[in-house]
Amino acid sequence: MKGLIFYFSGTGTTKLAAEYIVSKINNIDFDFHDMNNKNIPDINQYTILGFATYAQFFSPPKYVENFIESINKEEKKYVFVFNTYGLINGNTLSILGESVKERGYKLIAGFALNTPESSPIMIKYKITSENAPNEKELIKFNEFIRNLDKKVNEINRGIEIKEISIKKKRVFTVVKKLLSGNSLVSIGEKHVNKDKCIKCKMCQEKCPYEAIYFKHEYPEFDEKKCESCFICYNNCPTKAIYSNKHKSVRYRKPNDKVIKKLKH
Repeated sequence: MKGLIFYFSGTGTTKLAAEYIVSKINNIDFDFHDMNNKNIPDINQYTILGFATYAQFFSPPKYVENFIESINKEEKKYVFVFNTYGLINGNTLSILGESVKERGYKLIAGFALNTPESSPIMIKYKITSENAPNEKELIKFNEFIRNLDKKVNEINRGIEIKEISIKKKRVFTVVKKLLSGNSLVSIGEKHVNKDKCIKCKMCQEKCPYEAIYFKHEYPEFDEKKCESCFICYNNCPTKAIYSNKHKSVRYRKPNDKVIKKLKH
């Protein structure tokens, strides 16, 4: 029996956590697929699917929701959902659960793990969660993995698993609507420091929204397509990409503390 985890990871923390899950699972072998890779594998060869992402403004990134909508419907295929978050998770997990159910999948597990904040918006105001996850959160995370492994074992034995629901919190739905379009939660208009740019095109390759193009020598930005995911900004190797609001604070990869905690 095989499983497949679709993951979306802006700076590597979500991927690290997904790999940790797989390292602790004994009853199934998992493959990984980056959602940014358009060559989607045939899901029919997998008994169980996982969808892993990070929280962006109380919910999954728009790209993840669109990705799930693009996957073939398949009645009652077993799935689990997982996400990482910095300060507040909001409705990320419940929206993920709703999205996979709309494709006909059977949701059997879900978990949200507190990890270091990767959003420059939050880090700028000293909200870093740099020591996350704490001991209690790690215990709960490992308990989730054990329960998932147990369910996988039951599937192996032909036992039908009950579907679960993840309750949405209305307050986060309201707050998201109120702040939607607010400049506080956006990166703002982006620019390129031509003295720093090495024209590696990493920003274009990593942008999930195809909002970066090279018409001339240097990257240009389609601001209408941009969803303020900060992937180009955080991952630029020479810190050449900046905006009027964000120039110095970046989070390119998981910090040493979380790497040690999620070592596999």
